[in-house]
Amino acid sequence: MYRSSIELPYETITKAEKNLRVTAEERYRNLVDNANDAIITTDLEGRLLTWNLAAQNIFGWTDVEVKDRNFPGY
Repeated sequence: MYRSSIELPYETITKAEKNLRVTAEERYRNLVDNANDAIITTDLEGRLLTWNLAAQNIFGWTDVEVKDRNFPGY
């Protein structure tokens, strides 16, 4: 299909933005996974969404065991 000279820059920008987002997500995931401190995210009701390896070591539960459960103290 024919693409206009206007469409091509937008496709290039979209691809670049996607690459930047993927790189940022990988860096964030690497930082969280390798942190020595427990990093836990919850939703507004206190249900666990994510749980890093340090949290697993500190609390003794795997991320699968705690997924969607309420975190004590919330």
